[in-house]
Amino acid sequence: ALWILPAFPPKMWRALLWIFLIGQVVLSLISLGPLVLDYEATVLAIKKNGNVPVAGSISHIYFGLYLVEAVVIALYLFREDVPLFWKKEKWLALGLGLFCVVALHIFTSRTGLLAFYSTTFLIVLYYLFYQKTYLAGIAMLLILIAIPFVAIQTIPSLKMRWDVTVWDLQ
Repeated sequence: ALWILPAFPPKMWRALLWIFLIGQVVLSLISLGPLVLDYEATVLAIKKNGNVPVAGSISHIYFGLYLVEAVVIALYLFREDVPLFWKKEKWLALGLGLFCVVALHIFTSRTGLLAFYSTTFLIVLYYLFYQKTYLAGIAMLLILIAIPFVAIQTIPSLKMRWDVTVWDLQ
């Protein structure tokens, strides 16, 4: 039934994208509160193959996928560079997108992480083959390969999730 509705004007569409992106950042910040306050209990839960609780009783699986969508929206808003209110907001979108990437790794949603790396890999392939930006594409591919290794070594909750996942697979 939605197909009979008139199309959103571009400005309204961008406003909806901003609302979703900011909403995910706010929900991430709210959800990080208990993690910071009771870090040991959260790490213990992850060791027992539990999950980091998300505010609002949202499934951590869905939340991880929402964060991936927020990252893609942030990249879109950065790339489009059509400001809604002020000229520098594309940099705000990029910063919020990077925050969502970090939050995704802290929350250790395996489904979200798989979706993030798969989506990012497809974006890199697009830049390599369709945009013909080989140097930038190869640089992005190398960064994409390095991010999980660095994240596993620097984010303790992700390290625990990695160890549990490797143990599950054995």
